[in-house]
Amino acid sequence: MGIQIIYQYKITNNQVLNYINDINDSESKTVFEPLNCISWTLGHLARYNNLAFASRSRGVEVPDKFRDFENGSPHSQKDLIYVKGLWVETLNATEKFLDSLEEKDLKKVPDNESYIELNKKEEENLGTFMTRRIFHSWNHLGEIASVRQLLGKDPGNPGY
Repeated sequence: MGIQIIYQYKITNNQVLNYINDINDSESKTVFEPLNCISWTLGHLARYNNLAFASRSRGVEVPDKFRDFENGSPHSQKDLIYVKGLWVETLNATEKFLDSLEEKDLKKVPDNESYIELNKKEEENLGTFMTRRIFHSWNHLGEIASVRQLLGKDPGNPGY
């Protein structure tokens, strides 16, 4: 499997924009409790790319602009253009990080100075961490598909 997990992560990230390519700003801010609005979900996914790879790989803290998209945050309804900008920014940095990886990197269990924030209850290597991030993203893509359907749009299967 090894290096394939990197390609799976890239496929997952590339699907995100496909799920919102026909959503307008108003639709992106619509909340159907208990689901998150699409705007928040996109910001949340951008936050986790930034937390896991984009900022941490450069050894910098996650910028405050991602604070509204943390777990447990309220349904922040930022403008779609703003959260798309966050997504593209983190996607570019994440892609650069992923392209730098080799198979041996996926097997390493990072130390406390690592670029990723791990569940402290267990040690996991980077490959396992990436797998968990993929599942997390597809969970939210399912949430977006549900909101799309409630908006009267085809929930679709935009590519995979």
